[in-house]
Amino acid sequence: MVISDALWHRNFAAAPDVVGKTVQLDGEPYTIVGRAPATFDFPNGSDLWTPVIFTEEERNGRTARWLTVVGELGPGVTIEQAQAEMTAAYARLKEAHEGNREYSLVVQDFEAAMVDYGLPHVIGIWQASALLLLLIAGIYRVMAHYVAQRRHEIGVRMALGATARSVLRLTLGQGLRLAGIGIVVGIAIGVALAKVMESALFGVVSMEISLFVAGPFVLALVALVATLVPARAALRVDPASVLRE
Repeated sequence: MVISDALWHRNFAAAPDVVGKTVQLDGEPYTIVGRAPATFDFPNGSDLWTPVIFTEEERNGRTARWLTVVGELGPGVTIEQAQAEMTAAYARLKEAHEGNREYSLVVQDFEAAMVDYGLPHVIGIWQASALLLLLIAGIYRVMAHYVAQRRHEIGVRMALGATARSVLRLTLGQGLRLAGIGIVVGIAIGVALAKVMESALFGVVSMEISLFVAGPFVLALVALVATLVPARAALRVDPASVLRE
Protein backbone atom coordinates (compact mmCIF):
# COMPACT_ATOMS: atom_id res chain seq x y z
CA MET A 1 0.00 0.00 0.00
CA VAL A 2 0.92 3.67 -0.32
CA ILE A 3 0.66 5.93 2.73
CA SER A 4 0.05 9.67 2.88
CA ASP A 5 2.60 12.17 4.05
CA ALA A 6 0.38 13.00 7.04
CA LEU A 7 0.15 9.33 8.08
CA TRP A 8 3.91 8.98 7.63
CA HIS A 9 4.50 11.78 10.13
CA ARG A 10 1.68 10.84 12.48
CA ASN A 11 2.13 7.07 12.82
CA PHE A 12 5.68 6.44 11.66
CA ALA A 13 7.48 9.51 13.06
CA ALA A 14 8.62 10.36 9.51
CA ALA A 15 10.93 7.32 9.56
CA PRO A 16 13.05 7.32 6.37
CA ASP A 17 12.98 3.50 6.20
CA VAL A 18 9.17 3.18 6.24
CA VAL A 19 9.05 1.76 2.69
CA GLY A 20 9.22 -2.02 2.87
CA LYS A 21 7.66 -2.31 6.31
CA THR A 22 4.67 -4.62 6.81
CA VAL A 23 1.62 -3.39 8.72
CA GLN A 24 -1.73 -4.94 9.65
CA LEU A 25 -4.85 -3.46 8.12
CA ASP A 26 -8.18 -5.05 9.03
CA GLY A 27 -6.29 -8.13 10.10
CA GLU A 28 -4.47 -8.47 6.78
CA PRO A 29 -0.74 -7.83 6.22
CA TYR A 30 0.17 -5.02 3.81
CA THR A 31 3.62 -3.95 2.68
CA ILE A 32 4.26 -0.21 2.36
CA VAL A 33 5.58 0.32 -1.15
CA GLY A 34 5.54 4.09 -1.26
CA ARG A 35 4.74 7.43 0.36
CA ALA A 36 2.65 10.08 -1.37
CA PRO A 37 3.97 13.66 -1.44
CA ALA A 38 2.45 16.17 0.97
CA THR A 39 0.68 17.90 -1.94
CA PHE A 40 -1.25 14.74 -2.90
CA ASP A 41 -4.62 14.43 -1.16
CA PHE A 42 -7.12 12.39 -3.13
CA PRO A 43 -9.79 11.72 -2.16
CA ASN A 44 -9.72 14.50 0.42
CA GLY A 45 -8.31 13.35 3.74
CA SER A 46 -7.16 9.91 2.57
CA ASP A 47 -4.40 8.38 4.67
CA LEU A 48 -3.56 5.34 2.60
CA TRP A 49 -4.25 3.60 -0.69
CA THR A 50 -4.43 -0.16 -1.22
CA PRO A 51 -4.67 -2.12 -4.46
CA VAL A 52 -7.97 -3.51 -5.69
CA ILE A 53 -7.76 -7.28 -5.42
CA PHE A 54 -10.04 -9.14 -7.81
CA THR A 55 -11.24 -12.71 -7.46
CA GLU A 56 -11.06 -15.00 -10.47
CA GLU A 57 -14.78 -14.52 -11.07
CA GLU A 58 -14.44 -10.73 -10.92
CA ARG A 59 -11.47 -10.73 -13.31
CA ASN A 60 -13.44 -12.74 -15.85
CA GLY A 61 -16.75 -10.93 -15.33
CA ARG A 62 -17.91 -8.54 -18.07
CA THR A 63 -21.04 -7.07 -16.48
CA ALA A 64 -19.78 -4.94 -13.56
CA ARG A 65 -19.32 -1.23 -14.34
CA TRP A 66 -18.27 0.28 -11.02
CA LEU A 67 -14.57 1.18 -11.29
CA THR A 68 -13.43 4.73 -12.06
CA VAL A 69 -9.73 5.19 -12.82
CA VAL A 70 -7.96 8.49 -12.08
CA GLY A 71 -4.70 9.25 -13.85
CA GLU A 72 -2.41 12.09 -14.85
CA LEU A 73 -1.85 13.03 -18.45
CA GLY A 74 1.71 13.02 -19.70
CA PRO A 75 3.40 16.30 -20.67
CA GLY A 76 1.71 17.81 -23.71
CA VAL A 77 -0.96 15.09 -23.94
CA THR A 78 -4.53 16.32 -24.43
CA ILE A 79 -7.80 14.76 -23.33
CA GLU A 80 -8.61 14.06 -26.98
CA GLN A 81 -5.34 12.16 -27.49
CA ALA A 82 -5.91 10.14 -24.34
CA GLN A 83 -9.45 9.37 -25.45
CA ALA A 84 -8.23 8.18 -28.86
CA GLU A 85 -5.64 5.91 -27.25
CA MET A 86 -8.09 4.43 -24.75
CA THR A 87 -10.73 3.98 -27.45
CA ALA A 88 -8.25 1.95 -29.51
CA ALA A 89 -7.33 -0.15 -26.49
CA TYR A 90 -10.99 -0.74 -25.63
CA ALA A 91 -11.72 -1.69 -29.23
CA ARG A 92 -9.29 -4.58 -28.81
CA LEU A 93 -11.18 -5.64 -25.68
CA LYS A 94 -14.43 -5.57 -27.62
CA GLU A 95 -12.93 -7.85 -30.23
CA ALA A 96 -11.70 -10.27 -27.61
CA HIS A 97 -14.74 -10.24 -25.31
CA GLU A 98 -18.33 -10.11 -26.47
CA GLY A 99 -19.48 -8.78 -23.09
CA ASN A 100 -17.63 -5.51 -23.69
CA ARG A 101 -19.28 -4.70 -27.01
CA GLU A 102 -22.31 -2.86 -25.67
CA TYR A 103 -20.24 -0.46 -23.54
CA SER A 104 -17.80 2.36 -24.18
CA LEU A 105 -14.91 3.96 -22.32
CA VAL A 106 -14.86 7.71 -21.67
CA VAL A 107 -11.88 9.89 -20.73
CA GLN A 108 -12.91 13.08 -18.92
CA ASP A 109 -11.29 16.08 -17.35
CA PHE A 110 -11.21 15.50 -13.58
CA GLU A 111 -13.33 18.55 -12.70
CA ALA A 112 -15.95 17.65 -15.31
CA ALA A 113 -16.02 14.08 -14.06
CA MET A 114 -16.53 15.25 -10.46
CA VAL A 115 -19.47 17.39 -11.58
CA ASP A 116 -20.98 14.41 -13.42
CA TYR A 117 -20.40 12.25 -10.34
CA GLY A 118 -21.45 14.76 -7.69
CA LEU A 119 -24.49 16.32 -9.33
CA PRO A 120 -26.65 13.17 -9.03
CA HIS A 121 -25.74 13.02 -5.33
CA VAL A 122 -26.79 16.64 -4.82
CA ILE A 123 -30.02 15.98 -6.70
CA GLY A 124 -30.50 12.86 -4.57
CA ILE A 125 -30.17 14.91 -1.37
CA TRP A 126 -32.77 17.37 -2.61
CA GLN A 127 -35.06 14.53 -3.60
CA ALA A 128 -34.66 12.93 -0.18
CA SER A 129 -35.45 16.27 1.46
CA ALA A 130 -38.54 16.64 -0.71
CA LEU A 131 -39.64 13.12 0.24
CA LEU A 132 -39.24 13.94 3.92
CA LEU A 133 -41.38 17.05 3.48
CA LEU A 134 -44.00 14.99 1.65
CA LEU A 135 -43.87 12.44 4.47
CA ILE A 136 -44.43 15.16 7.07
CA ALA A 137 -47.30 16.63 5.04
CA GLY A 138 -48.84 13.20 4.50
CA ILE A 139 -48.75 12.22 8.17
CA TYR A 140 -50.06 15.65 9.16
CA ARG A 141 -53.02 15.38 6.76
CA VAL A 142 -53.85 11.85 7.93
CA MET A 143 -53.68 12.84 11.59
CA ALA A 144 -55.63 16.07 11.05
CA HIS A 145 -58.34 14.02 9.35
CA TYR A 146 -58.19 11.48 12.19
CA VAL A 147 -58.70 14.20 14.83
CA ALA A 148 -61.53 15.78 12.82
CA GLN A 149 -63.30 12.43 12.41
CA ARG A 150 -62.94 11.56 16.10
CA ARG A 151 -63.65 15.05 17.41
CA HIS A 152 -66.93 13.91 19.00
CA GLU A 153 -65.31 10.87 20.61
CA ILE A 154 -62.45 13.00 21.98
CA GLY A 155 -64.98 15.52 23.37
CA VAL A 156 -66.95 12.76 25.09
CA ARG A 157 -63.75 11.28 26.53
CA MET A 158 -62.75 14.68 27.92
CA ALA A 159 -66.26 15.26 29.30
CA LEU A 160 -66.03 11.94 31.11
CA GLY A 161 -62.76 12.97 32.70
CA ALA A 162 -60.08 11.97 30.22
CA THR A 163 -56.89 13.88 30.90
CA ALA A 164 -54.93 15.88 28.37
CA ARG A 165 -52.16 13.28 28.66
CA SER A 166 -54.50 10.43 27.70
CA VAL A 167 -55.88 12.37 24.71
CA LEU A 168 -52.36 13.23 23.62
CA ARG A 169 -51.31 9.61 23.99
CA LEU A 170 -54.32 8.51 21.92
CA THR A 171 -53.53 10.77 18.97
CA LEU A 172 -49.76 10.39 19.10
CA GLY A 173 -50.11 6.63 19.39
CA GLN A 174 -52.27 6.50 16.27
CA GLY A 175 -49.76 8.52 14.26
CA LEU A 176 -46.79 6.47 15.43
CA ARG A 177 -48.66 3.24 14.70
CA LEU A 178 -49.18 4.37 11.11
CA ALA A 179 -45.51 5.34 10.88
CA GLY A 180 -44.48 2.00 12.41
CA ILE A 181 -46.39 0.06 9.76
CA GLY A 182 -44.76 2.14 7.04
CA ILE A 183 -41.29 1.67 8.55
CA VAL A 184 -41.68 -2.12 8.80
CA VAL A 185 -42.89 -2.33 5.20
CA GLY A 186 -40.09 0.02 4.09
CA ILE A 187 -37.41 -2.07 5.82
CA ALA A 188 -38.73 -5.24 4.19
CA ILE A 189 -38.68 -3.60 0.76
CA GLY A 190 -35.23 -2.12 1.45
CA VAL A 191 -33.77 -5.50 2.40
CA ALA A 192 -35.23 -7.08 -0.73
CA LEU A 193 -33.86 -4.30 -2.97
CA ALA A 194 -30.45 -4.50 -1.26
CA LYS A 195 -30.28 -8.21 -2.04
CA VAL A 196 -31.09 -7.50 -5.68
CA MET A 197 -28.40 -4.78 -5.85
CA GLU A 198 -25.83 -7.05 -4.22
CA SER A 199 -26.40 -9.70 -6.86
CA ALA A 200 -26.32 -7.17 -9.72
CA LEU A 201 -23.49 -4.85 -8.67
CA PHE A 202 -20.01 -5.69 -7.47
CA GLY A 203 -18.99 -4.24 -4.11
CA VAL A 204 -22.50 -3.42 -2.85
CA VAL A 205 -23.10 -4.56 0.73
CA SER A 206 -26.62 -5.92 1.09
CA MET A 207 -27.04 -5.09 4.78
CA GLU A 208 -25.66 -1.69 5.80
CA ILE A 209 -26.73 -1.88 9.45
CA SER A 210 -26.19 1.83 10.17
CA LEU A 211 -28.59 2.75 7.35
CA PHE A 212 -31.26 0.32 8.53
CA VAL A 213 -30.96 1.74 12.06
CA ALA A 214 -30.68 5.46 11.25
CA GLY A 215 -33.39 5.42 8.55
CA PRO A 216 -36.25 4.14 10.75
CA PHE A 217 -35.12 6.42 13.59
CA VAL A 218 -35.28 9.50 11.34
CA LEU A 219 -38.66 8.44 9.95
CA ALA A 220 -40.05 7.86 13.46
CA LEU A 221 -38.80 11.30 14.52
CA VAL A 222 -40.38 12.88 11.45
CA ALA A 223 -43.67 11.07 12.17
CA LEU A 224 -43.60 12.31 15.77
CA VAL A 225 -43.10 15.92 14.70
CA ALA A 226 -45.81 15.68 12.03
CA THR A 227 -48.25 14.23 14.56
CA LEU A 228 -47.71 16.84 17.26
CA VAL A 229 -49.75 19.61 15.61
CA PRO A 230 -52.95 17.53 15.14
CA ALA A 231 -52.41 16.08 18.63
CA ARG A 232 -52.30 19.55 20.14
CA ALA A 233 -55.44 20.42 18.17
CA ALA A 234 -57.18 17.48 19.84
CA LEU A 235 -56.45 19.03 23.23
CA ARG A 236 -58.39 22.15 22.21
CA VAL A 237 -61.65 20.26 21.64
CA ASP A 238 -64.38 21.82 23.81
CA PRO A 239 -66.37 18.99 25.46
CA ALA A 240 -69.40 21.21 26.07
CA SER A 241 -69.73 22.27 22.43
CA VAL A 242 -69.22 18.69 21.25
CA LEU A 243 -72.00 17.40 23.56
CA ARG A 244 -74.39 20.06 22.27
CA GLU A 245 -73.89 18.95 18.65
